[in-house]
Amino acid sequence: MPKFFIADLLELGERLELQSDLDLNHLLRVRRVSVGENLRVVDGSGKNFLCQILTADPTALKLGLEVIEEVPTEDLQKIEVSLFQAMPKGSKFDLCLQLAGSFGVDHVYPLETHRTIKKAKPERLDKQLGRWQKILEAQSKQSGKSRIAQIHEPVEIKHAIDMTSWCKHRIVANFSNDSISLKDYLTSLCLAAEAAAEIIPLVFFIGPEGGFTEHEAKLFKANGIQAVDLGSRVLRSEYAATQILAALTYEGLI
Repeated sequence: MPKFFIADLLELGERLELQSDLDLNHLLRVRRVSVGENLRVVDGSGKNFLCQILTADPTALKLGLEVIEEVPTEDLQKIEVSLFQAMPKGSKFDLCLQLAGSFGVDHVYPLETHRTIKKAKPERLDKQLGRWQKILEAQSKQSGKSRIAQIHEPVEIKHAIDMTSWCKHRIVANFSNDSISLKDYLTSLCLAAEAAAEIIPLVFFIGPEGGFTEHEAKLFKANGIQAVDLGSRVLRSEYAATQILAALTYEGLI
């Protein structure tokens, strides 16, 4: 059944009209949905509703709906994931977003480190954020997730550490003398998620192509952020987050 996302909150019995959206083009002109069919709509809070199509106008890209039933969400995630990803050079950051969105990450922050080569230009930031958000939206929808991943403005590493100080579960992908294996960390995270009465937040940091500096590694340690070893393989910056996200998926956490 087709799924459609809107920013507004929905109520049972409500009637609404959608128009001029790229997803409507796909629904009306490609899938050719018609009056009487049902459509699953996810509102701004992530709730899923079954809606019946009352009117369908492919020429004007308008769709009239009535909310007839709230249905359980398919998302069974136990954690909310925030990824702080150092931007690799070229167009590789787009790949980071595609992979992150596909695995169901919730928030992405472009991370500026000492060795980050590519940095967002202030005069182009709004345009870049808009394009990056579209990438995340497309991948979130394709994955079947009921909440759209959100892109945030780039953040310098010290500020990123400070702004996440409230979070109990923070890790950094970095091999060091005091790092633990990803497997061991996931064991403890699974236990915490099982004991929690609600979704728990997880923050993780991925470094640039040259890795974090010694000073940055000490900064993470001083702020109680656990270093996690991803294994014996040397991963590119744009693939490192995928290994963590794949492991979280395997453990049924996202």
